[in-house]
Amino acid sequence: MIRWLKGQALEPIVAQDEVNPRILELEVAKELLSELFDVGVYEVDEMIQRRIEYRELYGEELNPI
Repeated sequence: MIRWLKGQALEPIVAQDEVNPRILELEVAKELLSELFDVGVYEVDEMIQRRIEYRELYGEELNPI
């Protein structure tokens, strides 16, 4: 179930051939994480950014599960 904040503006729908599939996949993953952790997409962006910074700081590779 996708929850939207009241008054949140929806982005215009773009033709499928104009959307990079990797970007679309990332956006869907962010929405899923947002629902899973019961936080906003903005907080998910912050979590991802912190993880990237941690990886750069400690030189850790992200291993796929």
